[in-house]
Amino acid sequence: VVVAMAAARDDAAASAGSFGAMQARFDGQVGAVAYLLFVLLYAPCLAAMGAIYQEVGPRWAAFAVAWTTGLGYATAVVFYQAATFAADPLAASLWITAMVTAVGLAVVALHRAGRVERPVVGAGLARTG
Repeated sequence: VVVAMAAARDDAAASAGSFGAMQARFDGQVGAVAYLLFVLLYAPCLAAMGAIYQEVGPRWAAFAVAWTTGLGYATAVVFYQAATFAADPLAASLWITAMVTAVGLAVVALHRAGRVERPVVGAGLARTG
């Protein structure tokens, strides 16, 4: 029991030290949560990227990195600016508008790119055999 209580005390001290360090480096809790949102959504791990590369090729792998990193950045910026809106409403409004517009334009571009008909490789070849 004494060992468990000492371990719990040490864990609490480490957690308090970690949270204090996060608050000092990330503009308080809001900055830390924005950072965590970015880390949650940015590019997948190398193993996942390898699987994407193997399954669908290098273009999709590059797209996956760009899309997830951009989406993570936009999400973190919108959260941070919304949470600190009272400090500078004009700048926060501009940042939020810019991020929402950028993501919206990317979605529209992806939608349009998906509607373009592409020739099927080998579609005109006759089957022999």
